[in-house]
Amino acid sequence: MLSQYISNTSVNRLLIVASLHMLGWSLAGGFFIAFLLAHGFSAPEVMLSFAGMLGLRFVLRPIIFLIAPKTGLRGLMLVGSVFFIVQYLALAHVNGVNAAFIGFIFAQAVTDVFYWCGYHAAFSTIGDTKHRGKQVSIRELLSKTGAIIAPLLGGFMFEHVGSTAVFALGATLECLSLVALMRVPPLPIAVKSPPNAFRAGKTAGLLFLTDSWINACYNTVWTILLFTSARQSFMAYGGALTLTGIVSAVGGLLLGRLIDKGHGHDAVTLNGLLLAGAILLCATAPSTFGPMLLITAISALTGASYSTTLMTAVYNSVGHAPCPLRCMFVAEGCWDISGIVAALICAALLHAPIAPGWPIALALLGTIAQSLLLRKFYLQQENSQS
Repeated sequence: MLSQYISNTSVNRLLIVASLHMLGWSLAGGFFIAFLLAHGFSAPEVMLSFAGMLGLRFVLRPIIFLIAPKTGLRGLMLVGSVFFIVQYLALAHVNGVNAAFIGFIFAQAVTDVFYWCGYHAAFSTIGDTKHRGKQVSIRELLSKTGAIIAPLLGGFMFEHVGSTAVFALGATLECLSLVALMRVPPLPIAVKSPPNAFRAGKTAGLLFLTDSWINACYNTVWTILLFTSARQSFMAYGGALTLTGIVSAVGGLLLGRLIDKGHGHDAVTLNGLLLAGAILLCATAPSTFGPMLLITAISALTGASYSTTLMTAVYNSVGHAPCPLRCMFVAEGCWDISGIVAALICAALLHAPIAPGWPIALALLGTIAQSLLLRKFYLQQENSQS
């Protein structure tokens, strides 16, 4: 029963917000790379756009400290939600490097600066350490459930209704998320930084360095190759995303229980093996859609373990920090730096006359580093609980 997993009212409300947000993202936002490719961007240009957006995020992020003490964490998320809507509306009019594209990159950067710093800090603050694995896993289950239907609907609408309708529906769902967000507590933030508030972000920052590297080299490059192999068919690509959602929907829930029972280091080993296997499969995949679709389904097993294993550690680390927001400021900055470097390297490799699997293979470096960091974290946590 759901009540066995979630008994924290504030977490419940935040889960509703996240579910509505992810439903809109799975329907519309998750297609943004495919949309850019379909509108004339090359694979290296998509990676450069990603690097540019991350650079803008890094520069803009200090703004949150001008706003957070006045609005609290909920206020940051409200601002981010508004810019999510702007992001969708701008993306609907992108056609090459035009004004809408520049507006989209700016809106996406502002969105991520406000929304994700506020969201991760809020989840760390109101969540329960002893139930963190289950709370993260139920969030992933709800997100994956939305990711089963929404991508198919999005792909169908892109091909038969038009992109404007898709992004308008995504914006509408984000509006509903914004309304639900008003039920979340304000979660105030101190104006003056507590001692060691930024230094406490070291663990989360190191983990986010690895996460961003894996995301750029593995997830983003694979998305580009998969959509290209589908001959830029939004319907086929949406079907692949739906298949991914089905495979990974329940696994993370089981893994969260494993972590909360004190077996986090076992979950790390399982996650590392699954992720390394998925990366190797994708790096050596043929460039035809059928085999790539099968590999996507197999690789989705990683989705059942990855976020739960990583984010449980991040949230437990941040939740014990003197100021979760300042801790996440450090972590998100690390995410940007790693992502910029990885995206630039991948852009160069995708432009070079070599096999496209090479940038994906680079994700193994992040996988090894992340597994070592997570194993150390969970062993320390289990020792402190014994």
